[in-house]
Amino acid sequence: MAKPEVTRVRLHPEGPEFSSVIWGSMRSEEQFSSPHELAEFLRFLLDRGFDVICDKPMTNTLTEALDIVGRVKATGRVFCLMHNYTGYPMVRQARAMVEDGRLGEIRLVQVEYVQGGKADETDPDPATGLPWRYDPVRGGPSLVMGDIGTHAHNLVRFVSGLEVAEVAAEIGQIKTSKGQVTVERAGQVLPGAVGLRLEAADTLKTGADGAVGITMRDNALLSAGPNSILALQRFEFDPTSQVGRFDAQLQRGTLAVMSGRIAKQSPDAMTVRTPSAQLGVRGTDFVVSASE
Repeated sequence: MAKPEVTRVRLHPEGPEFSSVIWGSMRSEEQFSSPHELAEFLRFLLDRGFDVICDKPMTNTLTEALDIVGRVKATGRVFCLMHNYTGYPMVRQARAMVEDGRLGEIRLVQVEYVQGGKADETDPDPATGLPWRYDPVRGGPSLVMGDIGTHAHNLVRFVSGLEVAEVAAEIGQIKTSKGQVTVERAGQVLPGAVGLRLEAADTLKTGADGAVGITMRDNALLSAGPNSILALQRFEFDPTSQVGRFDAQLQRGTLAVMSGRIAKQSPDAMTVRTPSAQLGVRGTDFVVSASE
């Protein structure tokens, strides 16, 4: 890693003095276009009393981000993280409508960010060198989530004035669906159609003629029969280490389970609760029934 040099410059003989920072011999925009080097540079600037205007994402990891936040508080410097879409007239109008109460109480926010910048590119060839957005070492383990998903997160907060309390990632998908099947999520009732992506805290319900089959991200297979209520209470999974946690509750009905990689890595890491018992997954397959 090249070492930075700090020089003092004046734009006018009688004007104020500014600091210019050059990281080694690199001067192009590319030198800090990927966040894997940016955290070190930000620490350097803050520790030497610089105010900072930084593009997002500023770091690759939460640990690095919290370190930067701590340095900003300790130094008292100004740190600006840029999100350019907040300057668009339609975004400003939406924010004003929320602030004025013209939309009433905000109960549900749905946001999408469509990125077309790579639409015409072919898949990058690792042999010729990956752009940083495709490289988890330089772009972070979340890849485009950090660089692009941050726009969606920022727009939700900016327009609604609300803070994100928790994040629910997709944890599985409905593979088979028969008869009446619904999914309850954040006060909504969704049709339990094939292909629906599931989130933590989803509750699946089947009618008298219903049945549903689910594949989880760790390849666990769950099949609920008629008149069943299945709550997916908790799901965490690291595909690299195979470590995770899966807790479900069968409130009513029948459930067949073929355990996935979470239980194979640690049998105690997967449990299914019923109104009368808690079952730890010790084997590969099991069937459980529950009545209210």
